[in-house]
Amino acid sequence: MVTDAMITGEQLSIEFEHRTPKIAKLTENCIASTAGDALVHTELFDAVRGEVGSLKSPSITDIVSCIKRCFTELRQRDIRERILNPRGFPDIESFYRVQEELVREVALTVHSEIDEYEFGFFKKCLFAVA
Repeated sequence: MVTDAMITGEQLSIEFEHRTPKIAKLTENCIASTAGDALVHTELFDAVRGEVGSLKSPSITDIVSCIKRCFTELRQRDIRERILNPRGFPDIESFYRVQEELVREVALTVHSEIDEYEFGFFKKCLFAVA
């Protein structure tokens, strides 16, 4: 698997070469390459390595399941920190419990922000298995 070293800042409209590879070794026989926000992938793959490292001979299905679970957890954490906590909601369950009591426009705005939230502009992830 081969990648370039270009880092793109979605918010700033900049691109530059970086020395850090865009390939991550997840297990002895599995590497992943990504497109999108490089910092998010680092955090995601660190979490995946931590979970997969405790498994004996994980299959690709195990690794993909782990990536999905870690991605969901990190995305939900970001939604809590960026959307819910500033509005006084400790978690998404609290928001859903009281949403009918909120001003309709507020509830719809929060729903929309949650639905449209892109965790680190995560675009795609490719795997190679040896």
